[in-house]
Amino acid sequence: MSKEERGSGDFHSITKKKAHRKFTKLETSIPEDGREIPIQRSHRTTNLNSRKKGRLSSETVALITFITVSAFKWMLLPFYFSTDFEVHRNWLAITQSLPLDKWYVDATSEWTLDYPPFFAWLEYLLSFPAAFVDKEMLSVQKKPYVSPACIAFQRTSVIALDSVYALGVYKCLQSFRSMDMIPSSKLNSFFAFLLLDGGLLLVDHVHFQYNGFLMGIWLLSFYAVLRDDPILVSILFSVLLNLKHIFLYVAPAYFFYLFFRYCFNSKMISLRRWDRVIDVDSLFRIGSTVVGVFALSFGPFVMLGCVGNVLARLFPFGRGLTHAYWAPNFWALYNTADRAAAYFATRVLKLNVPGASMTSGLVQEYSHAVLPSISPVTTFVLTMLATLPALLWLAKNPTKPQFLCSVTLCAFSSFLFGWHVHEKAIIMVTLPLTLIALSYPIFAPVSFLLYCTALLSLFPLFTGPFEGVLKLVLTIFSILLALCIHQIPGRPQLNLRIWEKIYLLGMAPVYLYYAVIHSGMLGLHDKLPFLPLLVISTYCSVGVMYCFIRLHVLMDEMYCSAVRVNEALADSRAGESSTESEQDWSGKESEEFDSVDSGEDEQENEVEVEVSVPQVKERRINRRR
Repeated sequence: MSKEERGSGDFHSITKKKAHRKFTKLETSIPEDGREIPIQRSHRTTNLNSRKKGRLSSETVALITFITVSAFKWMLLPFYFSTDFEVHRNWLAITQSLPLDKWYVDATSEWTLDYPPFFAWLEYLLSFPAAFVDKEMLSVQKKPYVSPACIAFQRTSVIALDSVYALGVYKCLQSFRSMDMIPSSKLNSFFAFLLLDGGLLLVDHVHFQYNGFLMGIWLLSFYAVLRDDPILVSILFSVLLNLKHIFLYVAPAYFFYLFFRYCFNSKMISLRRWDRVIDVDSLFRIGSTVVGVFALSFGPFVMLGCVGNVLARLFPFGRGLTHAYWAPNFWALYNTADRAAAYFATRVLKLNVPGASMTSGLVQEYSHAVLPSISPVTTFVLTMLATLPALLWLAKNPTKPQFLCSVTLCAFSSFLFGWHVHEKAIIMVTLPLTLIALSYPIFAPVSFLLYCTALLSLFPLFTGPFEGVLKLVLTIFSILLALCIHQIPGRPQLNLRIWEKIYLLGMAPVYLYYAVIHSGMLGLHDKLPFLPLLVISTYCSVGVMYCFIRLHVLMDEMYCSAVRVNEALADSRAGESSTESEQDWSGKESEEFDSVDSGEDEQENEVEVEVSVPQVKERRINRRR
């Protein structure tokens, strides 16, 4: 190309894509003899492609990370396991040895089957390979059974089912990356961090449970939400409910999201088209999917006439308000206040007040001495009231980020105000909140504070000397890893408030009192055996309540920001439409240019409406990267 041609502007009229193809892509010319003579690539393109070929794909890195983490979990095989180990062994025996109509009736062991049918069928499937490992572990008996082969099999089953968790994590992070919610360079780091979640390591691979498998299905439902597939969302969440019914607490968020996003058209109300307000077709397809999954789960028991036994096991309201170890929630503070009031009344006021009683055993019940006793109905009402703001935000703004936030708040509310909540249920809050914090750094401080508090609250589950060292090492490692992730280059600094830092530092003396001072230095183990648990539960409850309030404030700011963005977009579209109506566009070239430009603007607007979070500046920086 001559200088005259370059100066005339012909070169600049070639698009960037065509210019790149013309000057850097490998091309061939075919002479008269038919031989192909390759034209050599530019030096820069060759170097770039060679570097790309030398890199491992994100899928390969994720697989290597999963194998490495699984090998570490295998090293935890000989450590302590709780009574949940015998619970699941007994369920293997029940589902393999007894007929279907006896699964939810048998009471030979005190650890009766009390999970929904799909989990029972999972135990049934696991019982077949268990028979090849150790047949004795499949015998229904009252006495607990433990053998090296039994331990190895059950531990390995948890590690193997964690592949579902790894898949859910990877799919969610991939979706976040495609939506520019996280940069591509951080995907593998975030994946490793979530696989090494300290709470799941302690609860599943030391204490023994299958939470990783359940969380994996939950995360896959998040992935279905992110890819706008309502049928897949309905299937996955219905399956999850039939695996563990504790997820009923977050069901309202799923219902509001699916209904107001896919089945409800608010624009038709303003047009007074009442027949089109509800999309009956979408509602029918989603509803029939949910009904079909539940029919598949409960249908066999309905046909056998024993569905009542299943429901009685799933909802045992005869249990007390709190578990043996008080989960760090509102009721732990309520119980502590009742004990303090009873102590003050009897020791200071010299009143004859019956002391609060705690029964130890399989079912823990706490009878309040001064404050009113709490019924299951009261806890249900408080839980629904606590979730109401999140559901209203979701109904008015049914976007994907708002759904994730509402699900987190629903899980948080159920943990704080639910009936007979286990301390391990805190994982249902920390996991989705960590995902949100990785995508939106504005939530990082509250996520980090709750993560540290949750790890400390799990300490009383592990009482042995080796387990004491293990939980301390895993906790310190998890906190340092979380600090590194939240302080990773390219992310805003983790700015904790002064009282949040003081609270985190206060965890050290609380742990020292629990582990050393109470029994070793003060010798109060026989006189006040429950005091260390009370101290940890109360201290963690304060932190959890603070995080709940702080999260509500952040969610409210996010919703208000979304409303402002939507209003600004509506005003800008109205202004553009009025401007276009006044102007007379002429020429085919101008019309094509304007149509392409308006299409790009609409796409950008859709992204902004979908995200609707108060960190637009951070999002723009990520896009440039």
